[in-house]
Amino acid sequence: MNNRTNPLISVIVPVYNVAPYVEACLRSIVCQSYKNIEILVVDDASTDGSYDICQKFAVTDKRIQLIQHSENSGISAARNTALKIAKGDYISFIDSDDTIEKNMYTTMYSIIQKTGVDIVVCGYHCMDENGKITRHCSPSETCILLRGIEKIKYNISTSDNCVWNKLYKRSMLDNVRFPFGKTFEDIFIMHKLFDDAHEIYMIPERLYNYRHRTTGITLRPFSNTNLDIVEAYLERYKYILSEYPDSQILLKAAGQHLIDNFLYCFMRAFTENKMEVYANELKQTADSIRNIDRSKFDLSPETENTVNLILKDFRLYILAMKFRKTA
Repeated sequence: MNNRTNPLISVIVPVYNVAPYVEACLRSIVCQSYKNIEILVVDDASTDGSYDICQKFAVTDKRIQLIQHSENSGISAARNTALKIAKGDYISFIDSDDTIEKNMYTTMYSIIQKTGVDIVVCGYHCMDENGKITRHCSPSETCILLRGIEKIKYNISTSDNCVWNKLYKRSMLDNVRFPFGKTFEDIFIMHKLFDDAHEIYMIPERLYNYRHRTTGITLRPFSNTNLDIVEAYLERYKYILSEYPDSQILLKAAGQHLIDNFLYCFMRAFTENKMEVYANELKQTADSIRNIDRSKFDLSPETENTVNLILKDFRLYILAMKFRKTA
């Protein structure tokens, strides 16, 4: 139930084949010091017993609403399902293999209560598959209030695209949905959220624990899904070109991220001998940036030459890379 003192927070947890981790995730949520939460768990047709684990939690904690997809549709679909039924004044996304600190929502909501900002961003710990902390990350060393163009500058310069270390006013997500069937889904929407927010508050406290798994998309063998990242950064660049056509700083940063990821995909495809396997998809990706004006990107001559080689005929790129490898 919503109230002015402790409004309802909707916690959205997409679940798919995370049986070794989901219990710890849900326990960290139900044990929050902030009690007025609804926990929307969307099982995306898991096959490893994840649903049964979630069901046990749902039986013992009435704040949990468990939804099950009849077929696997991806993390975007799971999050969108939860967004349709979320009743909270505030929204949080937690990945089902991660955990959160006990005071996460108490801390983050207190910031919103004091400042009235639309989004609060906290720091996080990186941990390995066994839960060992490997790295500490914070958006800033001190509390920072972002407003005006500084919001989008921060997002574009840092590529802070993860949705999970943030607490959002519900209104921020009323007209936003994750792209169906895409990987790197956060990148498609985060720049819009940063730009649409009136104010954003960043705190250094590390309240989220992100598990870095060897089965993550960036560590799996290369496939056509890896190319989604180029599409995402291309959409982001076009957004900046449309909304901030006179900002050389934003255009340069957005353009460099686009080209860096474009070249990274082609490099991975080459090193994993997947250039021929995904020839059509790679050609389509190259075609998507063919007419982009790169003069504002401030690319090095070597980078520009590599891009031109791929755009001319990426088979020439294969030959050049093979020559470089044997030289």
